[in-house]
Amino acid sequence: MKKIIQKVFNLFGYGLIKIKNFQKLYRSLDTTIKPLIKKDSPIIFDVGAHEGETIKRFNNVFQNPEIHCFEILKKFNNQKIFVNNYALGDKVEQKKIYINNLDSSSSIYNIDNKLKFLKNLKTVSQQDVNIDTLDNYVKKNNVEYIDILKIDVQGYEDKVLLGSIKSLSNKI
Repeated sequence: MKKIIQKVFNLFGYGLIKIKNFQKLYRSLDTTIKPLIKKDSPIIFDVGAHEGETIKRFNNVFQNPEIHCFEILKKFNNQKIFVNNYALGDKVEQKKIYINNLDSSSSIYNIDNKLKFLKNLKTVSQQDVNIDTLDNYVKKNNVEYIDILKIDVQGYEDKVLLGSIKSLSNKI
């Protein structure tokens, strides 16, 4: 799985960062992103928006970002935040999402309780979720360009990227 994701990223000239290195980068992520994105109003896709933490963060970094979120979220009081209460993947379908006691770890994949680092994680419910592709969304909404694509979907990243192939080549 990891090698597939790395190959997809490498195919488009991107790389992955190890968690320990990301933790160092995360502290300075805001100051790293700002010079890379020179627009005050970038278009940002937040795939796996959880409770909107990244929305708040991007609103602090940029003056007037347009943010497209994919997660079951409450509405935000901002005309430039588009909340899409469905998931993104590699095809249009419906699946179950496993809601865990630590809700930020909820996933389309069920947890493996045999793994030691997941021993305190428990599935508490399931919910049906509609899935579309990023390519479909970009086409339906006439999105010209995506300045930042943030994906955090607990192991489903490869499916999101596979559903983004057309957009990755010329829109992101």
